[in-house]
Amino acid sequence: MGEVTRNKTIALRWAEQCNEPTFHDRPAKIELNGREVIEMNPATHRHGIKQAAPSNTLRQQLPENTTLVECSVATTDGVRVMRVIGVIGVIRVLDKARD
Repeated sequence: MGEVTRNKTIALRWAEQCNEPTFHDRPAKIELNGREVIEMNPATHRHGIKQAAPSNTLRQQLPENTTLVECSVATTDGVRVMRVIGVIGVIRVLDKARD
């Protein structure tokens, strides 16, 4: 069997966190840092306004790409939520969409 990498461990912990009912419908941005500690920041109107401008700019400048807001991304410092991100091609998502 292969060795479980640090990124895989964090991704698995993130998936567990996403399935935890305690975190559903929270008015906050929830992240998992590199020490696997949960960090929560309140989602405010100001935060929404700040992410709207770059999202609109990305959409205008790169219309063939997908623009995502509040997207979970695996980084070297854990799973971070990007305010706005432009994506080209296939997206590898750490958690399954709950629509």
